[in-house]
Amino acid sequence: MIDHKLFALRESSPFHALVAMGTLRVAVEELGMQGATLHWQGGHATVRAPGNLLEELARYAPERGSMSEYTAVGSTRGIEPAQYVALAQQMPNWMAGLATITVLTRDGTASATRWDMTGGRQQLLKDVGTLLTRRLPRKIAWSDRLLGALIDGSSAEEGSAFGLDPEGFRSHALSAFAPSQSNMAQSTPLQIASSSESSTRHPARVWLAVEAFPLHPVTRSPNGRAQTPGWQGDEYHWLAWDRPLPLDAVRGLIAAVSYPSLDWPLRGFREYAAPRVALGKYGAMRAGRRAART
Repeated sequence: MIDHKLFALRESSPFHALVAMGTLRVAVEELGMQGATLHWQGGHATVRAPGNLLEELARYAPERGSMSEYTAVGSTRGIEPAQYVALAQQMPNWMAGLATITVLTRDGTASATRWDMTGGRQQLLKDVGTLLTRRLPRKIAWSDRLLGALIDGSSAEEGSAFGLDPEGFRSHALSAFAPSQSNMAQSTPLQIASSSESSTRHPARVWLAVEAFPLHPVTRSPNGRAQTPGWQGDEYHWLAWDRPLPLDAVRGLIAAVSYPSLDWPLRGFREYAAPRVALGKYGAMRAGRRAART
C-alpha cells in the first residue's frame, strides 16, 4: 500500500469529496483492493491503496460504461417498481444509491437520489456510460484523464458535469444577468435555460463521483419522504478527517452526518456544507463552506 496524494481533490468541494469517496469505493468493491483507505492531508484527498491504483482505474474505466450499472436504466428517474426489484436482485447496493421504491412518485415510479440534477434530454447514467465508452480524442488516454482529474487538475474538457461540480460553469452561467446586460438595470434578468450549456468538466471526476452514489442509499425518512444520506434540506453535508479510514467507516460517516445534532469538530472531524440550487430546469451544487453548528 502507498499513499496516492490526490492534490486536485480539495476537501472543501462537495464534488471533490464525492470523487474521493467514489475512488475509494471503486478501489475496494470493483477492483478488489481490500484494505484501501481515505483521509485528507493539507486539505487534499489521500487514498492509501496498492501502487497500481491509477493504472487499474484507467484500465477499468472504458469497461465500466458497458456494464449493467450504466446500461440497465438511462436515468435514476422514472424507474418502475417491478424493474427496480429485478435490478436490485442483481446489484442491490447500486440500485439503493440510485432510488427507492419505499417512496413512490406521483407517477408511481421510484423516488430518485438527490444527486441526479439532470433535466431536459440528459440521462445521467446513460450519458456517463457513453462518456466512459466513447472513443477518446487523439493523444488522450484514460491515464491522462485520471492524472488531470485527481493529481494535477489539468486538461478539463467541454461538457456538462450534470450539476455536480460547482466550478464547472463559466461565470456568466452563475449570474442572474447576461454579460451584455451587466451595465443594465437589474430589472432585466437573464433566463438561464440550462446548466449543461457553457461548462467544462474532468470526465474522470464525473465518473468517480457517480461511483459514490452507492455510499448514499436512498431511504424513506420518518416523515414519509425519500431522503439521501448527507443531505439536510437543500444542503449537502460531508466530513474530512486526518486518520486513514476504510470504506465501511466512510459509509457510516456519510449516514451519520445527516443528523444535525452531532458536534463533529469535537470528534476530530471537519464538517462542510454546500447548497443545491436551481439553474432553470436543472439543479446544481454551489461552493462548499465550513459548517457552523448552532
